[in-house]
Amino acid sequence: YPEYFFITAITFNLNLFIQTIYSFLLARRHWLSLDYLINTCMMDRFKSDGFADESDARASSKSREESDISFILTGFGPFGKISLNPTAEIIKGLTEKRNNGDVRLSNVLKLKIVHTSAESVRNEVEEIVSFLHDVKNTGKTIDDDQPSSASKPRGRDIVLIHFGVNHMKGKKAQFQLEQNAYNEANFRIPDENGYQPKKSPINEMYDMSLKLCTDLNVKRIKTSMENDDFSKGLIGLSGDAGRFVCNFLYWSSLCRIQEEFARKIVEDKNDGFKVHVLFVHVPSFEQIPLEKQEYLSIKLLACIEAAI
Repeated sequence: YPEYFFITAITFNLNLFIQTIYSFLLARRHWLSLDYLINTCMMDRFKSDGFADESDARASSKSREESDISFILTGFGPFGKISLNPTAEIIKGLTEKRNNGDVRLSNVLKLKIVHTSAESVRNEVEEIVSFLHDVKNTGKTIDDDQPSSASKPRGRDIVLIHFGVNHMKGKKAQFQLEQNAYNEANFRIPDENGYQPKKSPINEMYDMSLKLCTDLNVKRIKTSMENDDFSKGLIGLSGDAGRFVCNFLYWSSLCRIQEEFARKIVEDKNDGFKVHVLFVHVPSFEQIPLEKQEYLSIKLLACIEAAI
């Protein structure tokens, strides 16, 4: 009977259709579970290792205990209407992690929160220069204000990373790697000591138009930092750090390091350390929360190490 065969065919096709849909949904369920598992594992990896994929893993393959590169990190305290400076919290968080034995920070020599004033910046830069000379000349390995768990310098490179908050409205929620510093102080508000220079040279020995640049390959560092979905779009490059205390610190640091160390390396390539300087502007915690900024800061160390 044709009707019987027609109904049977419809029933068979309907059952096949239902089975196909069921198999698809089952596969979809397993795929989602696998995807969730992968993402969860990757997030745990971000938090524990400070890198995101194989290229980062290779960059961090050498144990921090055997690293040839050491770091000094600074942040700023409050200023103006910024009562809680994100960079101070980052430095506090990284200090706690290092003192608790976080291997990712075992090559960090010194962490310091700087009072947001031109005078304090000058003093801090001179303290860092003096510390580096002590390391070079007397083998001093621990800063006086650091606990006995502080790291020991090794190798020929030390990197100074200065963090400052980007508080200007309309700025992207990014870690901005600053490439240049300018010999100009033009404070829109007084610093925390009440000092407010207007279009004045930071160092009167040099022309106010003089620009100094980091010798680190910031483009390569940016590319390396953005090699995972967790960090993509969160790293930017900037050619102007402003004219406030952030630029004041960047210029002062670059200038003194070049005066004290670059010249000596030219005279004797085997003498002293090669010292690099980088300033990084970070956003508010409303834009990028503290935990993620700490992760980016730790990853920055690994990416700089790979770029040198």
